Amino acid sequence: MDLFETERIGDCMNISKFTQKSVQAVQDLEKVAYQFGNQEIEEEHLLYALLEQEDSLILKLIEKMGITHYPVCIAKTQYSFSADPKIYGAVNNFEFHIKDIVINNGAEMIVAIAGEILRMPGLPKEPQALHIDIVDGEIEGLS
Repeated sequence: MDLFETERIGDCMNISKFTQKSVQAVQDLEKVAYQFGNQEIEEEHLLYALLEQEDSLILKLIEKMGITHYPVCIAKTQYSFSADPKIYGAVNNFEFHIKDIVINNGAEMIVAIAGEILRMPGLPKEPQALHIDIVDGEIEGLS
């Protein structure tokens, strides 16, 4: 079955408006899902396909933003390795869905958000308190 003929995707995408690289990424989705043993195509497969492209625009944007050195942190439920808060412990054969990706420049990390979770704010490597001082009776370094 052609991906563009499916009811789910065909109703919301007009392939004639896609760039050539976008068309290629969408065509690669099925291969990526199969490569990771997934039976359904999800958003993370598209991101992977876009990152793996030759001359990847997303990779170029990440490089241009100067964040290639940022570690990736997975924000997930604290109860298991899955993104499902109802599953506890080290489970097998589960799907791990990434809902969103957030760039935390202060903490210098890329956060992949899995599922519905409450996130605590990230802190920078060097706290702003180190830059606060009193000079000539005036407080400097407060932001």
